[in-house]
Amino acid sequence: MYKDLVDLIINVGFPIGACIAMAIYIKILHTAHRADIRQLNEEHTKEVNGLREALENNTLAINTLVERLTNEDK
Repeated sequence: MYKDLVDLIINVGFPIGACIAMAIYIKILHTAHRADIRQLNEEHTKEVNGLREALENNTLAINTLVERLTNEDK
């Protein structure tokens, strides 16, 4: 790999070789960043689904309590 980089710098010059190397580096970082974001989104979706389920269960419990209290008042 280093030999390829040295050959590139010799053939096209340092500025062009450096730009190509930086572009490859940015591409690698971008790909890794997208994978990290995808994983975080999946984890967040699981957390939100758990919160949604807990909220639905709490809503059912409150509705049941309201119905019982309403029936006791009658």
